[in-house]
Amino acid sequence: MEEENKLVYKVNPNMEQEELTIGAQKQKTLIYEGDAKAHRFGYMPEERWDVLIDQLLDLGLLEEKVDPSKVFSNEFLKRN
Repeated sequence: MEEENKLVYKVNPNMEQEELTIGAQKQKTLIYEGDAKAHRFGYMPEERWDVLIDQLLDLGLLEEKVDPSKVFSNEFLKRN
């Protein structure tokens, strides 16, 4: 984590090292718990993609609704 924080700091020196360390620790839960723990690292259910697509539409970053099954797959993720 320390090495990665140094790289982030190099790109964004406005972030304090302590902030980077706290942020990295907080993100561990998001990355390794929940769906990742239940299924595998990198897993994202189709329902979450539906929410993400709606958020991107609301932000104007997508022009039309996309069928989630056409833009993602969990099939290549390593099995537990």
